[in-house]
Amino acid sequence: MHHALSRFLSNAQVVSPEQFDELFRRRALIAEFTSDDDEAAYVKKDEFLIHLIRREAERVFDSVDEHAPFIGDDWWPDHTRHLELTTKHCTPEFLTAIRRLLTDDYKDYRVQCCVYDDYMNEDTYIGSMVFSAKDLLVEAKLSQALQRQADA
Repeated sequence: MHHALSRFLSNAQVVSPEQFDELFRRRALIAEFTSDDDEAAYVKKDEFLIHLIRREAERVFDSVDEHAPFIGDDWWPDHTRHLELTTKHCTPEFLTAIRRLLTDDYKDYRVQCCVYDDYMNEDTYIGSMVFSAKDLLVEAKLSQALQRQADA
């Protein structure tokens, strides 16, 4: 398992928090709606991706675990889904399963993971990563924490 996490991270672009914020904003693909129907279609597709991510979380982690990954319901027209995780959720199985969803209808999407020691306590924030089907951007502090986890 540990080697699989190293493989997942192997092609990551590791950056400072400031660089992360800048690249995250710059790489956003903002949807433009020409009608209410366009917006409704986007929302429906976005909601289904939330469902797919939750299904993977339930498959990989105990669905009754009170410390299951937090998968946000809010949406913005930026083709981004947001998760709040602990390092224990950052398994190659889960991250790879989520990444595999980003094909076909979701090829323009990305997933941002904000990682904490305890996501119920924002003071324990470690860092963020965002990935699409093609690339992975990781804050340096999070990359170091995940590498330590992979090496353990």
